[in-house]
Amino acid sequence: MHCVLGYKYFTKLDILMQYYDFELDEVSQELCVIITPFGKYKYKRLPIGLKCAPDLVQEIMEDVLLGLDNVQVYLNKIGLFAKYVGREFTLTR
Repeated sequence: MHCVLGYKYFTKLDILMQYYDFELDEVSQELCVIITPFGKYKYKRLPIGLKCAPDLVQEIMEDVLLGLDNVQVYLNKIGLFAKYVGREFTLTR
């Protein structure tokens, strides 16, 4: 995480149900199966509760937001920092 000293304003974005944004490939779908009284079902999206899911989501989000100086990310939370309200509060690369 980079230093946020000197910023006066902060906004937090919370991405709802973020894990389900990531599709699983065929091999991963075969490993993510749940058994119910009605049969077996494969997950097609990244399920919440999978041990490696938080690490995967964090890595992807850091890659997506790489190079943005006024942004920090922690799983499904994105923090935006600004010194002034206005144009400086937009995401720039």
